[in-house]
Amino acid sequence: MKALVPLTVTILTYLLLSLVWSDYGIIAHQRLERYHDRLENNVEELERRRQELKSQTRSLRTDADRVRVEARTLGYLGENEGRVRIEGFEPESNPTSPGGIVRNRRLVENHAAVLRSIAAGVGLLALFLMLIFDQPNAGAAREARRRRTSHSKAA
Repeated sequence: MKALVPLTVTILTYLLLSLVWSDYGIIAHQRLERYHDRLENNVEELERRRQELKSQTRSLRTDADRVRVEARTLGYLGENEGRVRIEGFEPESNPTSPGGIVRNRRLVENHAAVLRSIAAGVGLLALFLMLIFDQPNAGAAREARRRRTSHSKAA
């Protein structure tokens, strides 16, 4: 019956450690919530960017002046037009990016072996402590048995 104490301590330690640090524990859950929030923010940013691009596309389809301005930035010139270059001046480049990829920085790590090792160590520690602190009782029990056997032999 006393052997169940270290076993119980080992199991409870493992369950407690797993609850907090396992791949599906509290810390991993919080990490996934932060990743979920980042993904939601990214989706909102992509939606905003999609609306901007949709607006720009619409204006390029309908506004002739806007088409001329964009054509000039790409290097196309109309008849009787020339390009003026100013030394030391570079026009702004405004590349269009569709958005970024949000990655989960930390992949799921398997902590099960470490958690089992810690739990086994705590269980062994509980066993050793139980054996150390149970020694006086074991000696008293042996002494009582000796007295009983010596009384029974005397009778």
